[in-house]
Amino acid sequence: MGRGWMAFFLTLAIIIGASIVVAPASAQEGWFKLPFAGVVSGSRPVGVANPARTNGAAVMEQLRATNMGQEFKAARVLWLDKQTNRRQTLVLQADVAQDVGITTTNGSPLSLKMVRCLADYGAMGGQVLGQDVAWLEVREKGREVPWFAGWMFNTYPEVATLDHPRYHLQVLGCGEQPRKRGGMLRPQSAASGAGAGDARDSEAPGQDSEAPSDDPFYVPGVAPAEVEPQAGPVPAAPASALHELMDGR
Repeated sequence: MGRGWMAFFLTLAIIIGASIVVAPASAQEGWFKLPFAGVVSGSRPVGVANPARTNGAAVMEQLRATNMGQEFKAARVLWLDKQTNRRQTLVLQADVAQDVGITTTNGSPLSLKMVRCLADYGAMGGQVLGQDVAWLEVREKGREVPWFAGWMFNTYPEVATLDHPRYHLQVLGCGEQPRKRGGMLRPQSAASGAGAGDARDSEAPGQDSEAPSDDPFYVPGVAPAEVEPQAGPVPAAPASALHELMDGR
């Protein structure tokens, strides 16, 4: 009888031990917010905690040290019609919707609205040039879900893009006119294309950059597109600070 009970308890202990699963280290540590997480969609991802509330005083100190830049009531954007290969520089006023595009069988006009525009966001000590960031909302007529609602960066346009089959949108900068930024260093990605970017940015809003010539697709007031690929490192300024701005507005 004693041996039978011992065998029973030994078997029970083996079964219980095998059923215990130790949580992996990654699950114990929790989730961490990646750089620019939620910037493209304009909302903080579900289930991802705000690092300013979870990581303590160190992150809060980093947010306080971030140069939020000067806020402007206008922003310049590059508007591209990919079907006709034409571009136009538009000036958007804060909280004023502006209709762009033409009604065709392939699409409808879009409504653009700029909510906020921060100039030189993330500049460091007056030596490194920051970037202009604008919160844009892009809606199509008759469509409830917006095509885009979030932050767009002028020096990193690939971070947040308008996923539209016909139109493309890129932030050029805050303010109705280009600003002079002497004595400051540009980011590497911006400096590499500074010549072409400055020439494009100096155009008056709504004007063509070329004569119509013999192009059968020429549209008055819309200029040819420029393909200007830009790539660069992720900005040092935490994107979570931008989320805090929109959450508190």
